[in-house]
Amino acid sequence: LLNNASKTVAKTFAEEYFLEKTIECLRNGGDVLVPVDQTHGGVLEVLALLDETWRADKVLEKKYEICWIGPTCKLLLDHVRTRMEWVSKKLQNTLHLSKKRPLSFPNVNIFQSWEEVFLRPNYAEKSSRVFVASGAALERGDAKELLIRMCENEKNLVWLTSLTHYPEG
Repeated sequence: LLNNASKTVAKTFAEEYFLEKTIECLRNGGDVLVPVDQTHGGVLEVLALLDETWRADKVLEKKYEICWIGPTCKLLLDHVRTRMEWVSKKLQNTLHLSKKRPLSFPNVNIFQSWEEVFLRPNYAEKSSRVFVASGAALERGDAKELLIRMCENEKNLVWLTSLTHYPEG
């Protein structure tokens, strides 16, 4: 079950359920895959929800890693940051007063590919991970490769956040 800090982060039942099951999976020794479409804003919402939860719970921050994987992650984040003038004046003022870098996710590690995650020398430092990876339909990209690797462990969890393509059959 979620602790109080994590419950305050979730604003809807769906977010609370997502966080509860994700954290339960991590604590049981599994990894979590969240396949996403990198071209839509949903990926930033998922990352913001996870990052805020990790910041609110130091145990999560210390034990579990959030990995955002895809060839365009850094480019997408930079692109969105340069368009901050399009957000509301209220949000602009809030960001200006807080002196925080907009869309800063200190608990999210960005990788160009899934191989980059596993080939790091410090890979074993964290016990379990949340992978937010490109390839929402799981038919190509990093999400597909991670899904193949993750099928070996029944403790792992895969969230299907959207199906953008149904296979013909």
